[in-house]
Amino acid sequence: MGHWLLTWTTYGTWLPGDERGYVSKTLTGKGVIRTPNRPGEPYAYNHGLTEHAAREKLKRPPVYLTTRQAMIAVAAMEEAGTRNRIKILAGSFMKDHCHVIVDVDNPSRGLNVLKGASGHALSHSESTKGLPWWTSSGKKDHILTERHLAAAIAYVRKQKNILASFGGE
Repeated sequence: MGHWLLTWTTYGTWLPGDERGYVSKTLTGKGVIRTPNRPGEPYAYNHGLTEHAAREKLKRPPVYLTTRQAMIAVAAMEEAGTRNRIKILAGSFMKDHCHVIVDVDNPSRGLNVLKGASGHALSHSESTKGLPWWTSSGKKDHILTERHLAAAIAYVRKQKNILASFGGE
């Protein structure tokens, strides 16, 4: 088992920046380049072509969660985690993204199980069958040490504008 920080965004939104900033991957004629965003900017905000291309693919307006929807997603994830032996250590939902720290062998499977269970529960509760709740991708960061695990848990629990937090004690 290993500790992982899983992050994903709601459909049609970008991962927001924080005081550390985030790194955008931008496609160029010479391949992919990595460009740091300015702190506090949305993911890939300063790359108009990247954002425009993504917006062109949207099938409906971006999704922003309510507190009630976040709680539905939490309940579904906790149940799916138990059923699939994914130990959830900490998690938080904001209106446009989610962070979850898990102890799991396969982080890709963990990400897919948690996103799938929460999206399925939201679709059934909101009568939006077939419409996406989450972006197709997600981020998986391996947490290597106990010190980094403690820092990651603190990071997840101290997010701004949390709609629902879960996991752990």
